[in-house]
Amino acid sequence: MLGVAPSDDPIASTAKGVTQGIIEHAEDKIKEFVKKLRQGELAFIEDEETIERVTSQKQKPGWKIYQNYIKDKQLRVQVQMGFCLKDLETTNSIEKLKKLRGIIYKKYGPNGLNVAELTQRGLLERYVLLLLGKNDDDASLRAGIEEILRDVSRYVFFIKAEEDIVKTGGIIVARINGSAPRAILLLSRGKDAEKKADEIVGNIQINTNGYSLEIQKELDTCQNHYFLLRKDIQFDTF
Repeated sequence: MLGVAPSDDPIASTAKGVTQGIIEHAEDKIKEFVKKLRQGELAFIEDEETIERVTSQKQKPGWKIYQNYIKDKQLRVQVQMGFCLKDLETTNSIEKLKKLRGIIYKKYGPNGLNVAELTQRGLLERYVLLLLGKNDDDASLRAGIEEILRDVSRYVFFIKAEEDIVKTGGIIVARINGSAPRAILLLSRGKDAEKKADEIVGNIQINTNGYSLEIQKELDTCQNHYFLLRKDIQFDTF
C-alpha cells in the first residue's frame, strides 16, 4: 500500500492550517499588546497620529511646570490633551479636534473636557504663570492649581455675549461667600462678551472683600482673562 504524502494528507493539512492560524493570531495579539504598551495611558485614543500629537506636548518647554505642580496623573493627561486641542485648532484640523473632544468627554466626563478647554483657551497657562509670579510656596501652588482643575465648572466661567450679568455675578459671589476658593477665573472672547465680563467683575469687586482682581487682555484676538485671587494665600495686592 502506497503511503500518502504529507501534502496530500487532509488531516495533516488541516492541522497545519489550524496551527498557522493560532500562531498568526498570537502574533497579532502580541503586536497589539506591544502597541498599547508603547502608547501607555493614551491607548484609549486609538488613533496613532493623535496619540503622537498628545505625546508631543510633553516636549514643550513649559511642560515641567505641570509635572511639578499637578501630581494627579489623570489631570495631567487632561491638560496634555487640552494643549493638543489648541494645536488642532491652530492647524484648523476641525474633524480631529471634534473627535478628540468626544474622546475626552467619554473618558473623563464633563470636568475632564472642562480641564482640556481651560488649557486650550490659554486660561490655565496664564493662571499658573500668575501663581508662579506671586507665590513661592510649592504646596500652595499645587493646591491653587488642583482646586481649579478638580471642579472647573465651580471656579471657571466662560463668559458669552448673551450672558446674564446679574445671574452670573450672583453665582460667582455665592461661590466666594460659600467656600472662599483660592481663585475664580473668567474668560471672554469677542467685544460683546468682553463688555459683559467687565460689568460682571466690576459688580463682583463691589460685593466681595478679600479678593484682588487681575485682568489680562489680548487686543488682537479680543480674548480676555480675569482672575479673582484670594489675598490671604500669599498673593500680593494689585
